[in-house]
Amino acid sequence: MRHLQKYFIYSFHVIIITLFISFITPSTAFSYDLPGWYQGASGYEDALSASIKNETPMILFFYIESEELSQKLRDNYLRNYAVYSFLDDTLKVVVNLEGNDFDKELASKFIKDQEPALMIKFPFSDAKPVEITPFDEDNDLSPTEFVENLRDIFSLAYSDIGYELFTKEEYEKAIKYLKLSMKYSPKRAYPVFALGSVYHAMAIEEKNMEHLDLAEENYNKALKLDPDFKECKEELDKLQDNKGKIGNK
Repeated sequence: MRHLQKYFIYSFHVIIITLFISFITPSTAFSYDLPGWYQGASGYEDALSASIKNETPMILFFYIESEELSQKLRDNYLRNYAVYSFLDDTLKVVVNLEGNDFDKELASKFIKDQEPALMIKFPFSDAKPVEITPFDEDNDLSPTEFVENLRDIFSLAYSDIGYELFTKEEYEKAIKYLKLSMKYSPKRAYPVFALGSVYHAMAIEEKNMEHLDLAEENYNKALKLDPDFKECKEELDKLQDNKGKIGNK
């Protein structure tokens, strides 16, 4: 019986201490409510290094603890299973807009009005950060709709990165990012067309029929997604001419 009484006394003390700590350190408690997120300016630097090294995107959550908007973003979206699962491989950073001077300086680089915000960043490329919100004047997005918006942002960014690499003739890396773009938005015709263009360029440079076949395959896939894709039709016509030339080599 005495052991049981000691256990309850101990448990009561732990609860009181925990509640006390949560009241005197609200920003820390808030951050702990988002497991796996880097915290503050110092955490941002660690995440930034990992992002560049591993070519992994980042999401930054700038919050004010007492602000209702921050709480809605955290509770209704960032804690939601669908959103959490989608961002599983993304480096995540939470920054208190009322934190220390380093946190405030970091926030000033991304947002002007010091209001709670979510930013998507691709530090391993020249792509500009993208601000995203699930809130609308008429209706807020559901978590599922918010994930679809995230998919579109990732797909557009990866296709832009892939195209930039294509123009620099870094074909293998371009293929990697265009395939990532297709993964996030399989119904978008442009990254499929761009992938075909990469294979087409490789085929001409290397006189490689296998690459030409891959180019043709992707052009046809893009036209199935968008039958009125004029540029794709033109490139497919050029490919047929090149097919005869390369095939005769």
